Amino acid sequence: TKQKKQKIAHENFIFFLKSAIKSDFNLQAKKRKKLSTILSLKKEKPHKERKQKKSHTQKKHKTKRMRNDKEQIEYVLFCFYSVLLLIFNLRNLNNDRSTVHKEITERERKIKIKIKIKCSKNV
Repeated sequence: TKQKKQKIAHENFIFFLKSAIKSDFNLQAKKRKKLSTILSLKKEKPHKERKQKKSHTQKKHKTKRMRNDKEQIEYVLFCFYSVLLLIFNLRNLNNDRSTVHKEITERERKIKIKIKIKCSKNV
């Protein structure tokens, strides 16, 4: 009976572990999908039928939406670029650890400031 209980507990543990991994994977996939939609600005296909003339407000909203997407792309690229820069600079630095650490903290501070500015612009 003790072995049976242990076996059941073990199976349950594996099941929970698998489900946790699966849910995390799904979450990551959703994030990736969101990112890919941000990065690939899909062009709207024109209707085959006769198009209605768009009102001024509709046009305004569309330009605003496009601007937001552009800002998001710029932000993603900025983050990506900053990480690449950091890796590249760390490889080039053959100095002792303290200078490397100073370099990292300085870069992080600059990046955080830029991100704060970017966020405040969006609001």
